[in-house]
Amino acid sequence: DIGGFKEAKSRASGLAADEQTLYATTGFGGVFAMNQANGAPKWRKIMESPIRIAPTVTDKMLIVQTVDNSLYALDKNNGQEIWRFGVAHEDTVIAGGASPAYDAADNVVVAGFSNGEVVVLNAAIGTPLWSQMLVSNKQARATTEINTIGAYPIVEDGIIYAISNSDVMLALDMRTGDKIWEKEIGSMQNMLMAGDYLFTISNRNILYAVDKFAGSVAWSLDIRDYLDEEEAEAAVYAAPPLMLNGNILLAFSNGKVLKIDARQGTVTAKTELGIDISNGLIAAQQKVIA
Repeated sequence: DIGGFKEAKSRASGLAADEQTLYATTGFGGVFAMNQANGAPKWRKIMESPIRIAPTVTDKMLIVQTVDNSLYALDKNNGQEIWRFGVAHEDTVIAGGASPAYDAADNVVVAGFSNGEVVVLNAAIGTPLWSQMLVSNKQARATTEINTIGAYPIVEDGIIYAISNSDVMLALDMRTGDKIWEKEIGSMQNMLMAGDYLFTISNRNILYAVDKFAGSVAWSLDIRDYLDEEEAEAAVYAAPPLMLNGNILLAFSNGKVLKIDARQGTVTAKTELGIDISNGLIAAQQKVIA
């Protein structure tokens, strides 16, 4: 029962919120808006394709991306379509994807798609300004030929930071699309930006600290060294990193949590929670929630 919409029974794909409204998307293509305080429904819209990605809310719009690589801008007050944009749909994709980023200063939307393409659009009318493919030139060494962008693009000071499943991590000039730097690192997990560094856990379970200005690797930590043989064989994987008081907390799908010094890249503590925390940890009000 999502905000009073009883007939909409599907696993939710994600949430977004502004001051008064909570927005939810579902695997059946449903988009719902409800009052944050009491859950009263405001509006709903059923899209043409399923949704596996959380929406993005701006000052006027709700940006929704469907599994067929279609991007929709909806009026957040009533759900009416303002514009739509799409790229070619992939026959084989990895479930999930990256919620679009919105930059208010330049009024642009930055979206990553399952074909490995990053597109920057004029947020007012949905016109594409430029695009860039995040596809490895060394496919033989890539983790997989599936090029899905599963990590949220990060926009800061006119630079877009993005990473794809196809072993490409890069920084792009937001206005021109020019590459500032590129690294051969692939991941489906969200990157963490803290200070001058980007922290990312790769598809090979290696945690990297990357200088956001130069793209150089400050340190790397092979997480496989902290998994026993049975865990490695069971394909245990790490969730997105969380920064807390100068330390990175890295949670695993088997309930293990590592505490890592963010400056040195050394493990300083570890614990076992005994639960699946593959979605990662949340820090709120001086507490860490699993």
